[in-house]
This record gives sequence, C-alpha cells and structure tokens, in this order.
Amino acid sequence: MMRVMAMGALNPERYVRTTEDHQVRLAWCFDPDTGDVVVDWTSRAALDPNAGGLPAPADRRLFKRGEYRPEPPDDADFPWSTDGPCRHLL
Repeated sequence: MMRVMAMGALNPERYVRTTEDHQVRLAWCFDPDTGDVVVDWTSRAALDPNAGGLPAPADRRLFKRGEYRPEPPDDADFPWSTDGPCRHLL
C-alpha cells in the first residue's frame, strides 16, 4: 500500500545512521514534530542491469525516532529545521 508523506525538505543535506544496518544514509525529509525521517535506502552506486548500466532508482524508507541517529552524532543542528514541503511516496 502506497501513502504520501508530507514532511519538510532538508537544506543543506543531512545524513543519518540507521539502527537496522548501521549504514550512513542521505536524509530527504524530516518531520520536526514526530522525528520521522525519509532516507535513501539503495546505494547510489548500485547499477540496474536492465537500464544499460544507469544508476538504479532510489528506494526510500521511513524511519521513526529511535531507528536512526544523526550523522555525525554530535550534529549541533539536530533536530533539524526544514525548508518547505517535501512529498514522497512510500
């Protein structure tokens, strides 16, 4: 089931380390009220063999507060301010 999340866009870029796989991921959207964040899940270096060697489309996932931490961990701006609406299908 797809749903649309309306959150705030991050500017400048921010990163998080997820507790699921401990990888650093690019954060796209952040909700300062709930702490939810939408992150890139697939590697930007991953190639789609069916696309003639072009980068695979990014998969994005929603993480709740406690399922990630800011990267670097001492990010003085966290919780982050946002730069207008950011809508993604999840």
